[in-house]
Amino acid sequence: MMLMQIKNLSVTVNAKAGGKKILDDVSLQISQRSIFALVGGSGSGKSTTGLSILRLLDPGLTISSGEVLFSGRDILKLPPEQLRQVRGKDIAMVFQEPLYAFNPVLPIGRQIEEVFLSHTDFSPQKRTAETLRLLDIVGIKEPRRVYKSYAHQLSGGMRQRAMIAQAVALKPKLIIADEPTSSLDVTLQARIIELFMKLRDDLNLSVLLITHDLGIVEHMADTVAVMNGGQIIETGAVTQVLKNPQHSYTQELLTYAGRT
Repeated sequence: MMLMQIKNLSVTVNAKAGGKKILDDVSLQISQRSIFALVGGSGSGKSTTGLSILRLLDPGLTISSGEVLFSGRDILKLPPEQLRQVRGKDIAMVFQEPLYAFNPVLPIGRQIEEVFLSHTDFSPQKRTAETLRLLDIVGIKEPRRVYKSYAHQLSGGMRQRAMIAQAVALKPKLIIADEPTSSLDVTLQARIIELFMKLRDDLNLSVLLITHDLGIVEHMADTVAVMNGGQIIETGAVTQVLKNPQHSYTQELLTYAGRT
């Protein structure tokens, strides 16, 4: 069953001055309880696509056309108040570098609790209890210590797990994970991949995985779309695209990654 459809999405930089498209007619579909990978080189438009879904683009970037249909609603047309209800509750995001995504002057636990503060009527005690439970769910062995810690006091793997805990707090239907393992060593990468797959199964959520790592795609994703120059140039089942790529750019990516 379909969860989200992106139809003909275009993003323009400096639109008022004539601008240049950095996303050009992007379309994709994400099924329920699936992991959809978006791959491509730096500057291909992967992260811009993910940020466009929740309208988190930097100033100067404008969504110039297209639709993002989620549970039958076009997110791009929602007024700010309704969009805030979607963010965190229905769609959550795991950013590329949690050290900078977390507020450096607030403890990690307080920041995770903000999700409950915005979307629930939980008491302070319940917010704390739920936050500790989430930290435990994502495999943090000392949840109380991490709850009281600041982002700079945690390892990269701990920060990533804490950000995932924040993302799954309200059991969203979709998580957008932007290069969630790029700053981690191979062992930690494997653990984070296993965690996402476990959460997909346990919470029945879908994941939009934005990455340049084809090894992660092969082990984690069901479907993959390849981006280049702001366009999707090839889409299909992971086994099909990685074993029998049709586009020359996809073939180059696989060769560069040592997979052909």
